[in-house]
Amino acid sequence: MKRRVELKLNGDDISGAVRVPASEDVIAPMSTETLEELRKKHPPEHQDAHFPSKECFGPPSPPVITEELMSAVSSIPCDSAGGPDGLRPRHLKDLLVGLRDPMSLQLAQALADLVGLMLDGKVPEDVCPALYGASLIALLKKTGGIRPIAVGNTRKIVSKRVMEATGKLIRPQQLGYGTRGGAEAAVHSTRAFLSGQTGCQTLLKLDFRNAFNSVHRDRLLEEAQKFLPEIYPFIFQMYRSPKNLIYGEHVIPSARGVQQGDPLGPLLFCLLTRNLSKSLQSPFNVWYLDDATLGGDFELVLLPNKLHARK
Repeated sequence: MKRRVELKLNGDDISGAVRVPASEDVIAPMSTETLEELRKKHPPEHQDAHFPSKECFGPPSPPVITEELMSAVSSIPCDSAGGPDGLRPRHLKDLLVGLRDPMSLQLAQALADLVGLMLDGKVPEDVCPALYGASLIALLKKTGGIRPIAVGNTRKIVSKRVMEATGKLIRPQQLGYGTRGGAEAAVHSTRAFLSGQTGCQTLLKLDFRNAFNSVHRDRLLEEAQKFLPEIYPFIFQMYRSPKNLIYGEHVIPSARGVQQGDPLGPLLFCLLTRNLSKSLQSPFNVWYLDDATLGGDFELVLLPNKLHARK
């Protein structure tokens, strides 16, 4: 624990250092049982999938300039884990941030050009399974089972481009992406709802099982094409075909859902559940990613939502 706190402090992540002593995250032992659980968590794509065409790509995205790249690298906590390439944010910062020698500037430009290719969906197909793959970590859940976390190669610059605009799209029901302090807002709004009730009211807490790994990617790409046209080529290349998840010496194909650990994963999940969250009739309707809290009269909370879930 001391080492983890020191890493947070060395990376100027004060809030992260404070959270470490209270964290209950435990890495699952690397065993045959854990491997089988991870495979179950990553099912194959459903057989009736109908993916959008690659020809739906729009005009090229604005070029990535080195200043944008440097800003994205600077915003990543230093102690963040590295992906399959082993390159941690600390390595990138040491190579780029604050340096102005010719080699550092040349590296920054090369990385900016690579990100530009990724945004335009022009990465060679043979490279995609590795570039868009991830290292897989299994965390033990307090309620039993495991939670897979995929640590990919750095993609945060793409997430930063769309976070603010997309947050407006999915609010007010969804506070899990693009809303600063969304978790706190969800908690305080729930508390305010409960304290303001005088009669008999129902509060329903919903949590989807294996939510991120269960969504259908053809639907995911349809929503991305509709709401995120500026980065749709990138999302298409990343999620159109299976990608490699590396767990020790094993490779698990990621063919369904969004990777937990992908900076864009929460955004894509929120887009997929947007219509559902906005269609529920409960007077109180707040979501934080795959956790939904509904409140109001029994008839409005349970009965219409139960019928909706059966459809």
